[in-house]
Amino acid sequence: MTRYRVFEPAGVEGRSDAALFVADGFSKLALVLPFVWLLGSGLVLLAALVLVADVALGALWRGLGLGAVPATVLGLLLPGLVVALEGSRLRAAKLRRRGWVERAVVIAHDAGEAEIEYYAGERGGALTLAPLPRSRWRALLRRPSAAGSVRRSPARTLFSTEGRP
Repeated sequence: MTRYRVFEPAGVEGRSDAALFVADGFSKLALVLPFVWLLGSGLVLLAALVLVADVALGALWRGLGLGAVPATVLGLLLPGLVVALEGSRLRAAKLRRRGWVERAVVIAHDAGEAEIEYYAGERGGALTLAPLPRSRWRALLRRPSAAGSVRRSPARTLFSTEGRP
């Protein structure tokens, strides 16, 4: 089962047809071809950075005395491993920068099942993420007063004699 993060365009109330589903998890294609995966995900600047890192790591490995093939493989696998592990987070960050709002989290076997569960609403399995109002955040972050607004009763333990005849 895979966790899908559901993003909706800003300003849209409720569920819309424009929702994007971003699967969390390891991407095999990103491990093997990180440059291609990043371009396909629309992360062009990161793709260019990975391409530069591939070339630089390949030159570094060759400079350390590795052969051309192992240097190329290591130069591709190390950035690929980072992209494969963090790719979904990078896609989610890109959507947030563009104004998309994360509305729900759905756990499903594939993207089609995630869409069904999300659009089914409450009957499905979608966990809707509603932002807390500011007053609620303030109440959560407020520390208890020094006067001790919380009343504490003595703890009863196995060997306590309080309350026994």
